[in-house]
Amino acid sequence: MQLWQAVLALSEGRESRILGAALIINLAAAAIGVLIGLGALLWLDWEGGRAAIVLISSQLLRTSDPLTGILRKHDRFDYLAIVRSGAAAVTLLAAAVFWHVAAPIGAYLIAFALVFVGTNAVLLAKVLQLCVPERRRAAKLSRY
Repeated sequence: MQLWQAVLALSEGRESRILGAALIINLAAAAIGVLIGLGALLWLDWEGGRAAIVLISSQLLRTSDPLTGILRKHDRFDYLAIVRSGAAAVTLLAAAVFWHVAAPIGAYLIAFALVFVGTNAVLLAKVLQLCVPERRRAAKLSRY
């Protein structure tokens, strides 16, 4: 949906609110996509099973568009490049290993879903670090 462009344009001084709205929109769009994907599996009566369901369901955690907008706003292109290149390298390595050991396609689908979720978790952690001011984080930590 390219929500990163809206986040980049509208987030001046309101990053957390815009990010929250963009994440909700992304979740709604992902839910529609998951329903379509699962419906297609049922309609095709495909026996791909759990691995395909895991891969399709991992789209619910697709948060990379709004996160990309915040990281671009903070000129963290280097971080984006490192994370995305690392994810691509891990996916390529997994594909090569699974091909070499003649693993079933389900193994690759689950590995791809895990790489996808991990990448989004790393991006989300960095965005939260950028969006939550240092004083608020220090105040929360000092209570413990």
